[in-house]
Amino acid sequence: MLYDKGIVELFLMTIKKEGSIHLPAQGSSMYPFIKNGEICSFDECVPLHLKKGDIVLFYASLNQLIAHRYYKELKDGQRRQYLFKGDTNICFDEEIYREQMVGFTSRKENTNCLFQVF
Repeated sequence: MLYDKGIVELFLMTIKKEGSIHLPAQGSSMYPFIKNGEICSFDECVPLHLKKGDIVLFYASLNQLIAHRYYKELKDGQRRQYLFKGDTNICFDEEIYREQMVGFTSRKENTNCLFQVF
């Protein structure tokens, strides 16, 4: 999903005010866990609580909003970076800083069922 800074700020404000935001999935990088069109709910993301395999919504340098699995934390001098990868992707995404994270996937819905992360 393409974005601009105003959209990201709106998403962050909505998560802060409402507790979560619900967005439709686009693409196939998380298939079969997340399918195109499923609704994903994103809560506030706290990097200290991330576990390997958690799905995080972040924005990348190519003006894309991406929801991929957390892999590990890296150090860039004094700053922490985070590494993510889509389930069907061969390579990892670019390293992400905390300020690029928008939300943590708490659940997803499709027409047949509801999946919830605990």
